[in-house]
Amino acid sequence: MTAQYTRNALMLVGGVGVLVTTAQLVKIYHWLFPLPPQTEDEQNHSTEKSLKLEYLAELVNWPSVEVRRSAEQLLLDRVMKNEVTLDLLVSWCMSKDLSLVEKGVTVMCVLVKSVDLRKHPKENEFLSTLTEVLINTSSLYHQQTSDTGLSEAGLLEKIQKLAICGLFEVICDGESQKMYMVEHHEDIVGCVLTLVTNSQSKEVLRYGLFIAHQLTVQDSTRNLLMEYDGLRCIAMMIVRNHGDPILQRISLQILVVFLTACDLTVLKNEAIPKDTKAMLSEIVHQGALVPVVVCLRSEDPECTYWALALLHEFVVNEMYKEEICSVFGLLRSLAKTLSASDASIQRLILRLTCFLCLQNDDFKREVLNSRDLIKRLPVCFASSERDIAHWCLVLVHDLAFMGKSSVERLLEFGEGLMPSMVSMVHNHGDIAMKRLMAETLGFFCSNEHLLLRLVSDGLLTTILNFASHQDSELQFWASAMLLNMAMTSDEMKFEILKSGGLAVLMELVIAEHENTQIAVMAAKSLSMLGHTDQSLSVHLVCDGDNCRLAINDSIYHLNKPGLNILIWSTLSSSEVMILHYDVKNAWEVKDTKIVIPYKQHDEGNLVVISVRGPLKQAWLRAMRDVLLFQEESQIPLKGRYDLTDEDQCILLCTMAPGGRLAVSFLEKALEINTQCRYPYGEVVNQRVTDIAVVPTVKILFSTPPSSPISKVAELELLEIFARHFVLKETLLTCDGFVEYLSSIIVSFNELFLSQDIFTPIQVAHCLGVLRTLSVLSIYETCQGQLIDKGVIIHIIMLLYHLTGSWINSILDSQEGLGSPNELSESYTWESPIPSPTKPRSPLDSLSDLDINSHQLGVDQKAEEPSKVLQPNSAKESSGINPDFMKKVVEYEELLSSLARFAILVLSNCAESAGSNKEVLAEMGCVHMIWSVLLCCGSVLKSHLALPISTAMTSLACPGKKEQWQHDIEQTP
Repeated sequence: MTAQYTRNALMLVGGVGVLVTTAQLVKIYHWLFPLPPQTEDEQNHSTEKSLKLEYLAELVNWPSVEVRRSAEQLLLDRVMKNEVTLDLLVSWCMSKDLSLVEKGVTVMCVLVKSVDLRKHPKENEFLSTLTEVLINTSSLYHQQTSDTGLSEAGLLEKIQKLAICGLFEVICDGESQKMYMVEHHEDIVGCVLTLVTNSQSKEVLRYGLFIAHQLTVQDSTRNLLMEYDGLRCIAMMIVRNHGDPILQRISLQILVVFLTACDLTVLKNEAIPKDTKAMLSEIVHQGALVPVVVCLRSEDPECTYWALALLHEFVVNEMYKEEICSVFGLLRSLAKTLSASDASIQRLILRLTCFLCLQNDDFKREVLNSRDLIKRLPVCFASSERDIAHWCLVLVHDLAFMGKSSVERLLEFGEGLMPSMVSMVHNHGDIAMKRLMAETLGFFCSNEHLLLRLVSDGLLTTILNFASHQDSELQFWASAMLLNMAMTSDEMKFEILKSGGLAVLMELVIAEHENTQIAVMAAKSLSMLGHTDQSLSVHLVCDGDNCRLAINDSIYHLNKPGLNILIWSTLSSSEVMILHYDVKNAWEVKDTKIVIPYKQHDEGNLVVISVRGPLKQAWLRAMRDVLLFQEESQIPLKGRYDLTDEDQCILLCTMAPGGRLAVSFLEKALEINTQCRYPYGEVVNQRVTDIAVVPTVKILFSTPPSSPISKVAELELLEIFARHFVLKETLLTCDGFVEYLSSIIVSFNELFLSQDIFTPIQVAHCLGVLRTLSVLSIYETCQGQLIDKGVIIHIIMLLYHLTGSWINSILDSQEGLGSPNELSESYTWESPIPSPTKPRSPLDSLSDLDINSHQLGVDQKAEEPSKVLQPNSAKESSGINPDFMKKVVEYEELLSSLARFAILVLSNCAESAGSNKEVLAEMGCVHMIWSVLLCCGSVLKSHLALPISTAMTSLACPGKKEQWQHDIEQTP
């Protein structure tokens, strides 16, 4: 494209040259071929030829353009067919007489401009001649003497201009011509670069750049230009030719090609930069960086493009980014160019801006303050070019990462930004774009004040689509955003439920994921949605003409005569189906079997029934086997199925097991206009119980407590559900749930008793149980169950074993400090569970509670584990397995977590009022807590400080805490 522009730019110069030199060409032809003595016939023929030449000389000055061109072409054809003329022309060019050289080069320049020399016999000869003339007349090989006159210097400059112009015409877009030139005249490259650098003639400089550009775009000649230090010379030209868009454009393109396409490994010149960063440094050293940035304001789109391309090379190589950012007016130029440019330039601008923003918060703030740039981003998102939309998304992602204020600024300046982002996801639906979009939307959701506005722009719909996608990363970000929204306000909870978010979250909870945090965050969102005060609104309007109902924002019409049944899903907040039954005769109604479609998870859906038409009484009675009236229903028993001819009838029901309909509202009147509300919290909790909580418990029960099959995910979900007071009651009412959790702790205790090497999954199971119990133990209704069903005594036993393992570790670390007798005399340890006559273990407390140890899964042989432990007897008499102790040390962090949550359970139970405190004290809870505090590490002590102090206060001073609280409240 650049070569074509260059050729067009030279047409005017070439045309003028033809007009000036064609007349001289006729004279030269006469001078070259004087007429010899001829016969009379030959003289007559010669006279005819002479007249023709004279006639052509007159025609070249003819007023008509077409006549002139025809005469010129005829003359040029005659010259090109005469080899003697061409040979003499070459000899003139190689003469030492500058005047003859001028004439020869002038004519040759006209010939190469006007005639296509490709495949001409004299093509290579002309090429060599022009090359030799240029080399011989350049200052590099032909030094001017001090006494050279101005006229001779001007003549030399004119010859150089004509020669370099003709040379460009010969090699332009010709690969073989360029190869021939550099192979036979390698010095021409250095000559051209010297003329470009030192020549005072603008034309010589221009054509020199043209030739350098031709050599650059060809792979076989590019490296030769680099060998002659072409990078430095061209970088200088950017500075010298400031204001000339054509020369700057060519210079920029040459530099970009050097940086991206040169094979630097084959360069022999040691002074030449051998890597891209060194080349970029050389460009900056020549002072070209600021002029390149200024070229962004050029009116020439190609100049702007190549300037962006060169700056792009700087930023992708992490070179001089701060210097580029500090150029005054950079963002203004980028914004202006972004608003009025084609796709290729827009892509470069966005990519350049993204790289400049990388790890540069100050520049990001400048971008955020650029209103002109930000307001163009929605247009870029709407582009059909994927790369433009992609880099626009990358830019918004990096800017939104700055925080809440940056999100506000993006939405303030970028009007329509969020709708354009949402629509972009559908237009460019590849997974990489969606992942980046999901992360970007996560940053937008961090600003809770803008969530309602973003939801109205389509944000929530996009998030729910991501959550339904098969890609785990999209599901992760979607679940995180839904959790963030659910924790914001009741309005946002209502928007999630109204958009069908309950069904999406339920799918995330019950499905299997590689990333378990997806189900965890979805469960937390469901738990938060159950705490809403919003209601599901059903507005019923019915008269003789129509029957209309509005559920949330959706309008439905049940106007057909007969029986109209609308089934509406409370999970997806959408219509499931509309059933219609109608017959012509009353006796046919009795034969019609009304069936309500029912499948798994339909229980709890809304069902609206509209009975219309002349047979409405018969249809209402035909529903008798389907309708289910609760005993506590306020609907009168008498007249439930009676209906007058004038009355309209509407029933509002919920789906019950087996496809029956539990009636919650029945209205019979001439005109009906009423509104019913269902607490959304109750709807959510009931659905979560049926679809998530109970199935999770069943999955947990499907494997034995001691099974190595992982139960971590189920325990983690149950811990979350236990935080909700309604779902907690569901868990506690599940038969055997507390006993199952207790059995897992018992199984882990047995590993300590038998000193079997435990696995990480066993520790994780025990930790999951303790985390769940730490939540359940907050509620007083649960604390009594934990004590009565033996859970607390097993937790105390677990702490006993953990404390013993810590003591053995301490003893191991004290080896070598003294003899065993010395250590025995200085340090002894007894069971922390007190007894007036003998050491008391937690299992002794089991017998006090009259609980069968076999029932709890504990071996009778372990009933007396708490012997007096001393340093020597602990390691010799008790027969401790060294491999077991190594495993204890290896999992020290996990075991510390067990102790932390075990103490938390005891602390919660100790907070309760009543007889629970006495039972805990009898179990040795105080002594065990104190032992844990003495033996655990410093990190664990910092975590246990508050729960231990709370438990010790409640258990060691029963009744005092309430008195202290009363005194504090009474203090003025």
